[in-house]
Amino acid sequence: MTDPTPATPARKFPLLAIIGPGVLVAATGVGAGDIATASIAGSMLGVAILWAAGFGATLKFVLTECLARWQIATQRTILEGAMLHLGWFAFIAFVIYLVPWTFVTCAALINACGVFAGAMIPYNVSGLEPNIEKIIFGIASSLVGLILVWFGGYKLFARVMTVAVGIMFACVITTAIMLKPDPVSIVSGLLPISLPQWDTGGLTRTIAYMGGVGGTLTIICYSYWMRESGRTTKAHLRIARIDALIAYTLSALFGIAVVIIASKAQGSGSGSALITSMGDVLEQSIGPTGKYIFLGGAFAAAFSSVLGVWQSVPYIYADVWRLRNHVGKGESAGELPPVDTKSRVYKATLLLIATVPMLGVLFKFNDIQLIYAFIGAFFIPGLALACLILTSRKSLIGGRYTSSILTKCVLVLAIVFFTVAGTLEVKNKLGKRSKQAETPAQSPAN
Repeated sequence: MTDPTPATPARKFPLLAIIGPGVLVAATGVGAGDIATASIAGSMLGVAILWAAGFGATLKFVLTECLARWQIATQRTILEGAMLHLGWFAFIAFVIYLVPWTFVTCAALINACGVFAGAMIPYNVSGLEPNIEKIIFGIASSLVGLILVWFGGYKLFARVMTVAVGIMFACVITTAIMLKPDPVSIVSGLLPISLPQWDTGGLTRTIAYMGGVGGTLTIICYSYWMRESGRTTKAHLRIARIDALIAYTLSALFGIAVVIIASKAQGSGSGSALITSMGDVLEQSIGPTGKYIFLGGAFAAAFSSVLGVWQSVPYIYADVWRLRNHVGKGESAGELPPVDTKSRVYKATLLLIATVPMLGVLFKFNDIQLIYAFIGAFFIPGLALACLILTSRKSLIGGRYTSSILTKCVLVLAIVFFTVAGTLEVKNKLGKRSKQAETPAQSPAN
């Protein structure tokens, strides 16, 4: 393997120049589902599980660092590495995961934007019924995201995302502070000294909370955003590590803030409905200002995920299309051109993911979500396994960039932990479906 671009002289990089792709990954990964997961965990278990956010963020940080190190050393994305060196099994398994993930995730994000926007603009102000509000605001959010990504390019996307991230974190953390949580309980919760009751569903909720920190599929988009920001030389590896560290620290803080809010404002329902219910509880406890600050943060989180997914997922489809004729060829595939954001595949995918999932605002996705739970629960273990294999082979990555023993141990831990998390998630989905199926038969006839 030829040595990649020669190292450039070390330079000092200002903090704002370092923060970039990592924050985009963090913002994209924090969707409505992750907020709901943290809210449920906070409502059930309180602040005793705050430490779990740091644990989950640490595992995701190690994965992202491996992606960056692999790319700097080989000048290939992690997806290229997996397709070229792990063969057709990896290619087929990834595609089987990618398609349902795209539809369900995009539909959920559109739905969440509609619900949160509608909650901030009551129907007596808009003159629309709540269901119509959700549809109109959800579709509008998707179309705005489509226009920004289609015409704006990476630079505009990064600027808008920066604003959305600022609003998201400022609103949620401000809401947590307004609730005046007990400092002693917070400090205690940040240390794994007070564990929840496992026999009451605490284990499932805690693991789901850990797994929700930092996103899933969107982690691999870090590779494309590194290229867009020009981080290609050895000198950029240190910057990438700092960037990822900042990003996952923010992700952990966001998760902590949501748990604190949920422990104080215990709403009802699930998913997006839980978030709006928490807003109503906040209005009673700290006034309308607290409610709208919180909902503004929730909407910013959902819309930043829309922007991130709309911009990054077409990269993945275009990359899969580009790699289809090179699967299993290894280094004999030679140098491959980077993904072109002006290509037909990228544009067509962007248009499809911004429009087809709009159907999701019209109905619920219980069956699709169940299928998605089976297919998607084990993506992170698969990614961790790919990172472990690829970054442990000196012949591929070079001795200088090979994963250390500590990194390998963390990757193995990630494989085990997220496999357990995925199994519990599937079990939870099956349990809910079973209860829903039994309820009508057990209900007396009217």
